Amino acid sequence: MSDLIISVILLCVGFSFGYALSSFRVGLNEHKGERLIRKILTKKFDSAEYHLLNNLTLPAGDGTTQVDHVLVSTRGVFIIETKDYSGWIFANERSAKWTQVIYKVKNSFQNPLHQNYKHEKVIQNILDFLPQDVFHAVVVFTGNGEFKAVRPGSVFKPEELIDYIESQPDGAL
Repeated sequence: MSDLIISVILLCVGFSFGYALSSFRVGLNEHKGERLIRKILTKKFDSAEYHLLNNLTLPAGDGTTQVDHVLVSTRGVFIIETKDYSGWIFANERSAKWTQVIYKVKNSFQNPLHQNYKHEKVIQNILDFLPQDVFHAVVVFTGNGEFKAVRPGSVFKPEELIDYIESQPDGAL
């Protein structure tokens, strides 16, 4: 009987360890795109003129919202949502959901433009002393996902994000 108990305990410990390890690996993949964007922004923009805030959890209504990046500069306040997707991306900026297709397997996900709109409104409320036209909410796709419809205007690849930020007039703030 004691061998059975020891076996059950070892099985539970092994299962728990395996589950924790797989959760850790999933977490690493989820944040791969965020790490890439942080690295690009840190390398490109001098901290004397640009202030980068990463992975912010802010109060929003009855709960909280998590913002990937906020870049504060004299060119404005950039609220950046990062998505690391592969496969085909079917997107419409007005749809509640977008679709990712990989080898005929379809997965829907929340429209990141809607998600980031909420982030923008929360940050505008916090920084309510700034004019609303200095806020720029953008989404960056870091994976090798291919948009199969017209990509919305405020959705960028990493290399396009830098151009977008630099295209904003200096002196906005």
